[in-house]
Amino acid sequence: MKITDLTQGDTFQYNERTYKIKDRDDTFTYCVRIPSDGYGHWLYNSIIVDKVITDETFKKNPDHKDQMYK
Repeated sequence: MKITDLTQGDTFQYNERTYKIKDRDDTFTYCVRIPSDGYGHWLYNSIIVDKVITDETFKKNPDHKDQMYK
């Protein structure tokens, strides 16, 4: 998928690194790397990326997995 298909706050992978979208203009998307390297990264809007899907269930209730098998 193209980076323009994602919205602000989404997480994606590009070149085996994980980024989070902070801002966008007509040509570039401003991202920060996770874990942070202290720099902001500007990527072209036309690049192809892989979206990172997070499971909100385990973030909200970390004991959910333990309770699932009891």
